[in-house]
Amino acid sequence: MSSDVVQVHLQAAREYLEVAARLLKEEEYFAAILLAAVGAERAVVALILHLGATPAPAHRHHLVLQQPELRSRVPEKFSSNYERLIRETAILMGELTTVRYAVWRGGRAVTPRQLYSKKEAQRLFDAAQHVVRTAEKIVSAR
Repeated sequence: MSSDVVQVHLQAAREYLEVAARLLKEEEYFAAILLAAVGAERAVVALILHLGATPAPAHRHHLVLQQPELRSRVPEKFSSNYERLIRETAILMGELTTVRYAVWRGGRAVTPRQLYSKKEAQRLFDAAQHVVRTAEKIVSAR
């Protein structure tokens, strides 16, 4: 894949995180999570393309990242961060779905705004930041 495409995905990931950080400060937690998850997804797509694979359909990128042939293409010094990136990607892609569709809690439908506390939003934002930073480091190392 063209390095230009990979770099555009990484730049978009950073831009999504910038806006997500502002939304966190404004206490718009569900919107911050949505943008942080999209940013993480863009970074993961960049990483997958960089490693020579095809991104997954339906936000299942963690399954692509788990493939042994992709793991073997990641420099050893990033192996623990890569494993964490895979776990966080799975969580964030789940949240990407949750924040976009109806969710049932206690027998009733709730809006995305009703789902997330400040603490949960910060935890997910931090995970997205880690995904983006790790993807950038791996891409720049190869």
